Parts: sequence; structure tokens; C-alpha cells
Amino acid sequence: MGLQKELVHGNLDSVRTIIDVRDAVKAYWDALMFCEPGEAYNIGGTTTISVGDFLHTLISLAKKKIPTRVDPALLRPSDVTLQIPDTSKFVKATGWKSRYTFKESMAHLMEYWRKEVAKEKIAKNLR
Repeated sequence: MGLQKELVHGNLDSVRTIIDVRDAVKAYWDALMFCEPGEAYNIGGTTTISVGDFLHTLISLAKKKIPTRVDPALLRPSDVTLQIPDTSKFVKATGWKSRYTFKESMAHLMEYWRKEVAKEKIAKNLR
């Protein structure tokens, strides 16, 4: 919507699992209800993707071109490049499974930010 010229980012090579925030909140609730107090459980998503592929997926859903660039200030001297939790203990204790697909999560995320940016643009025009 023209509020900034480009999107700046750090390392896009790291690999993570993605979890929809709505699924994460449900997982936290399930942990409170079904898990043993004092035990450690990993909660995480079921989609494994590089940060770069995640960004490119979001950009592909955009209605306008989004230029990007690496900002060296955002690169960490030491970065964990692979973070994939073993959620089997949590799933066994709770029966939890994600409700939202990766595609649904991305659509929800984009819709949320479109609304937020529209609010910002309106506020900017009123100033």
C-alpha cells in the first residue's frame, strides 16, 4: 500500500517449523488441561520451511510487488539454522493436531496485515 519502499530482512536460510497462532493457543490450552505439571513438552507446527521460502510464499500472496533486501544489521553473528521440535510427547499426552493448513495460515496472516495496513494508511491520510 506504499507505506514503505522495501522489506528488509536478515538470514533467510534458516529452517523452522511453522505453527498457526490459533493452533498454538489451542496447544497451550491442551498442555494446561492434559500435560503433567513440571514435565517438558515441545509444541510446534507441522510445516517445515526455510525462512526465505516462508517470505516468498507471503510475497506471492501480495497484490503488489514487494522489493526485499538483506540488512546486514539484522544478521546474527551466530544463528541456529535448523530448529525442528519433536512434538511426539506432547501429541501423545494431548492428542493435539493442527487445525489449520499452511495455506490457510498464510491467507489468514495476509488478510490480518492487509487490514492493519489499511488502518495505518487511513491514519496517515488523516494526519
